[in-house]
Amino acid sequence: GTGLLDQAEVMDSLEGLGLTPKNELEREEVSGILLNFEKLQFTLDDYCNEVVPTIRQKVKELRRPNLGKLFKKLDTFERSKLSISEIMKSLLIYGFEVYEEALKAALKGFAQKTGRSEKLLSAGLATLDEDAFAEFVCLQQE
Repeated sequence: GTGLLDQAEVMDSLEGLGLTPKNELEREEVSGILLNFEKLQFTLDDYCNEVVPTIRQKVKELRRPNLGKLFKKLDTFERSKLSISEIMKSLLIYGFEVYEEALKAALKGFAQKTGRSEKLLSAGLATLDEDAFAEFVCLQQE
């Protein structure tokens, strides 16, 4: 090959990164991002350091309101905390089947990656506030 990715190949690659546009607005925004680069092909460096981070940020922005609504819906006791089972339920809604031990490992990794306390798992509660919850779900989609 040429060592370059065209726009169609970039779009195809987004699925493996958890960044596949899920609705018309996301498709339009991602297409717009690619068009704004004013290139028909991208080097690996462009792809890794410019294209993917830009798309990741936009997708995160677009999905954030829905994740906020989901958080409020799952936080039935209005504690601003979600239990392991509530987080598992939320991931199922987003198409992820997760086992409790795998979720605890993912939360521990999330805590380490984002500099949060590993006390997330204390007493069976993952003390994720709304922003942390949105960030956690986005990271799981990658």
